Order: sequence, then C-alpha cells, then structure tokens
Amino acid sequence: MNGTVNMMNVWKMKTGLMSLFAGAMIVCGSASVAMADYLPEDSAQDQQVDSLEMVGNYLASDNFVLSRLELRKYSADVVADLIEISETKRFGKQAQSNALQALALYAHEDDRARDSLRDALSRFKPGHALCPTAIIAFGEAFGEDAVTSLEGMATHKRADVRMAVVVALGRFGGQAGLEKLIEMSANEEHEAVKSRIESYIQ
Repeated sequence: MNGTVNMMNVWKMKTGLMSLFAGAMIVCGSASVAMADYLPEDSAQDQQVDSLEMVGNYLASDNFVLSRLELRKYSADVVADLIEISETKRFGKQAQSNALQALALYAHEDDRARDSLRDALSRFKPGHALCPTAIIAFGEAFGEDAVTSLEGMATHKRADVRMAVVVALGRFGGQAGLEKLIEMSANEEHEAVKSRIESYIQ
C-alpha cells in the first residue's frame, strides 16, 4: 500500500514539474515575442548608426533623386543628416548642394530645415560654389516670404547670383516675386539672365 502511495506521489510530482516547465516556456516565449517587437531589427540598428554615411554617399552618387520617399530609405531622421552634410565638406560639394536642395523639401514642416537654409544663405557668400544653390533652396523653403531677403541680391555684380535670384523668385516667389522680376527685367543686361527673367514674366 505504501509503495502504491509513493508511486502516486512521484507521478504527481513529475506531472507538476512538467506543468511548471511548460508554463515557464510559454512565459519566456511571450517575453521573447514582446522583446522582438520592441527592439529594432539588426538592419534597422545598423541604419541608425550608419545613416549619415549612407545619406551622404547617396547625395554624392549619380543615382541621387530629389525625393523624400527615397531619402527615407537611408535615415530615420533625414533632416538631421541633411543639415550635417550641408555643413561639411566630407562628402563633397555635390553632396552639400543636394543636401541644401533636399532640406527645402522639409522646410514647410520642420523648423530645423528652415533655420539651416536661413543660415546657409548667410554662410555661402557670393562667389562660393554653393551660393546659387543656397539662394534657390531658400526661395523654395520660404516662398513669397523670401522675396524681401533675396531682393538685395537682385542687382549683385555676379551674374550667377542674379540668375539664382531669378530662379528662386520665378519658381517660388508668387506675386511678389513676379513684380520683382518685372522690375529686374528693365535693368538686366546679361543676356542669359534677362532671357530667364522673360521666361517667367511672359
């Protein structure tokens, strides 16, 4: 009798341990799923670490397309990377130029992009290779509000500066930009610049 009781007790202990083990496995499995949902995948972690490098290389490449959809593939915070690239020579002038243009795509919703383009307009003086790009990007970012800031450059001695102002006003300056272009047309002597003005005011 005692032997039967002991066997039953052993069986109950084994059954209890198996149930406990199964419960632990379920809990651990749920925790693993939860952690997997919480933690980014390895590729996402690598992207966060290398996003500046990837965005910079993309901006410098012949495959660059001015598209927010494309830029999202390379960075979780595109604006932060674009600002840093626009301010450094690390990736070359083409990458800087493309970064300025790309920042204009975000300027209507991101104060960092607007502030960076405002700073670029002051930083890249006439004669600098990036000055024309900074002017056009500023015009795109601020639209008609940019006219007041750009009109002082409308009579600059450098034709490339005046051309950039014309493009900025013609594309993004609205009615105020159009009025400024009509005013510029009366005094512009450079053939290419005058031709561009006329293409916007006709």
